Amino acid sequence: MPRNVTVTDDDVGKRVVDRSGTVVGSVAEARNGVAYVDPDTAITATYLATLGGSYAADGSSFRIDPATIERIADREIRIR
Repeated sequence: MPRNVTVTDDDVGKRVVDRSGTVVGSVAEARNGVAYVDPDTAITATYLATLGGSYAADGSSFRIDPATIERIADREIRIR
């Protein structure tokens, strides 16, 4: 069962990593409890789509669905 996770301004700048430890990007903005991530240049749009998010209206940041967040730690956000 998914937990309710709220991303805050304190999380801006944290790395976002997937379950295998691959760095997806870093949190560029926290808006309404949702993380908007600047994707790592090595990450493709196709891969990002598998993470359950979508590109923001500005087209440069990627919205991470809060239901996919496993945990928020001091230096990173781990997604499922």
